[in-house]
Amino acid sequence: MPAKHPHLLANDGWWHFYRRVPKRMAELDKRHAVKKATKIRVADDPKALKATKAVIILNDGLEADWRDMIAGRNDAARSHLREAAKRAQQFGFGYHTASEIAERQLDEILKRIDQFGNGASIDEKVDRIALVGGTGRATVMLSQLPAELQSLKATEIRGKSPQQLKKWRASRDAPVNRLTGVIGDKDMLAITRDDAKAFREWWSTRITEEDLTEEGARKDINALSAMIAEICKRDQLTDPKIFSGLGFRRSKGKRIAFDIDFVRTVILKPGALDGMPQVAFDILMVCIETGARVSEIVNLQRQHIKLMHNIPHIAIRDDGREVKTKNAIREVPLVGIALEAMRRNPNGFPDYYDNANEASKAINKWLKALQPDVNEDDGDRFKTLHCLRHTFKDRLRAVRAEDEMKVALMGHDTGSTGNTPDYGEGYSLQAKLAVVHQIAFPVARLIAQAAA
Repeated sequence: MPAKHPHLLANDGWWHFYRRVPKRMAELDKRHAVKKATKIRVADDPKALKATKAVIILNDGLEADWRDMIAGRNDAARSHLREAAKRAQQFGFGYHTASEIAERQLDEILKRIDQFGNGASIDEKVDRIALVGGTGRATVMLSQLPAELQSLKATEIRGKSPQQLKKWRASRDAPVNRLTGVIGDKDMLAITRDDAKAFREWWSTRITEEDLTEEGARKDINALSAMIAEICKRDQLTDPKIFSGLGFRRSKGKRIAFDIDFVRTVILKPGALDGMPQVAFDILMVCIETGARVSEIVNLQRQHIKLMHNIPHIAIRDDGREVKTKNAIREVPLVGIALEAMRRNPNGFPDYYDNANEASKAINKWLKALQPDVNEDDGDRFKTLHCLRHTFKDRLRAVRAEDEMKVALMGHDTGSTGNTPDYGEGYSLQAKLAVVHQIAFPVARLIAQAAA
């Protein structure tokens, strides 16, 4: 019979895994020994061939758990180290591992040691780890922030489509990657004020050298601050507010709209979009005449397209994806160029489903070609597909549509809360149709087949 595995034990007719907790792990794992059942009978496996394989797997898992404890990734270890992190904050310090503290300035090390006997006890393990460091990470590494936040927000973001979730995650990964590129990957609570200033300086230099706006820097700092705050709240830590006062001002640039006459005489001019792919052309037509977001158009499903209704319309819903606001769930009548386009696409736009960015890119290329007088070197800006949504609102203003009607047709929020009182039944399709007819461009038949 081959030599039995050192952690294999026969007991009461069953094979078990048994291993004493080594001294090196005693501080983190308080168990005297670890015992687990293999669920294999000795009688069924007298040579322990199957049991040995099971024990090897169990031992590998235990070793992985211990490595996680040392690294601070295990839940039990994290809980233990978080207490030390909170204690460190109470003394006015950030949490660091022992090796990191050894590399700090001597005056900081001495200040930490001085706390013993001045509120901290050398006999208290939590105080010792808080002030002179532990063997693992107390909270979350910067590189882990997006994943931790995604887990924390799992219920909140469950309604997002795969593409929306990808975009949500990218908007958190990107600022973290830029920060770690400047200061390195650090424990969340080990970021210093100097680190925050270095990141702001990095952005300031980039803005100047690359002639960027402050918007990207502002979003990065806000995203990082929000992520740290969320994890601190979850773990009952004090948010260090490391970026407080270092943010960039919000750009005052206002979204620009296409001039109504430009849409009528340039974009909708027969032949202006010859050669444009039919699907992109049709999405553009629907955007122009409904004021809907391109994401709402490309994600329409067959059941949402009501061409046989007394009033043809699209029903914008949250099926399989998250809508931007509560008011985004709505019905919008189809008239003119939008009705023509949807008749050609009764099943929606599967080529661009859940991929509004690609649809926008395809259409913006053509819209850009219709704006030859724009000179970006002089600070001019090309108007894009989204600008047509603002044009739609200008068209509603031109016919003095009521504010609630604008909300009912466009699905945007109202004020700072984005909440609209749920009083009454709202506007009927007939009422919406009357307003949409007033602003419709009367050229549907002229350009319906303009695209190749």
